[in-house]
Amino acid sequence: MKEKFPIRNIPANELPVYEKASLPDEAYLMMLAKTYVEAYGCNILAGYRLPISRLTPGGTFQPNTYSLAGNGYNQEIPVNKVVPAYVYSTSPNDIRTASANDSTTLAQFLIIGKDSNVSGNYLVQSNGMYTFTNGHSYIIGKDYYLGTDGFPTTERPDTNAQKLFSVLDASTIMIDLELLPDKPAQEGKGSC
Repeated sequence: MKEKFPIRNIPANELPVYEKASLPDEAYLMMLAKTYVEAYGCNILAGYRLPISRLTPGGTFQPNTYSLAGNGYNQEIPVNKVVPAYVYSTSPNDIRTASANDSTTLAQFLIIGKDSNVSGNYLVQSNGMYTFTNGHSYIIGKDYYLGTDGFPTTERPDTNAQKLFSVLDASTIMIDLELLPDKPAQEGKGSC
């Protein structure tokens, strides 16, 4: 006897496109992956529901953005740009603008703006993609390095050349701070 499935097959082009500005926390994606099954001694193609929070923690498009106390940091953050920075001291936080002049002043994160919810705090991100709300003025397809003046530049400095990010499109950068061999590993990050 043949079983009938009560679910109708829906072609992909009939599914609505999700066009809202943020993702719902309870969203998930369907994923197919090869899985080894010991009972049969072979790989099978298995279907899984992948919670969106596994791809974008917090259910947002800015997965790795954190609020950090500035405690006196007063550098102006240019509109639609980022500022490379590091924590000089943690008692209390002493944030300073990074510079390629010295290997001890390299960037640990990028400041992407002031935190509008907490006075004196800054939004920072050290990896992953960041999408500017109103675009940016960086050159698409270029890699940006930490300049001696503390700002991102496409010109790779002769010494302490630290890559900060790559520009993906008119509104998105891929943050990928490189640790240089002469810079100690950041707390919580291992070294190779």
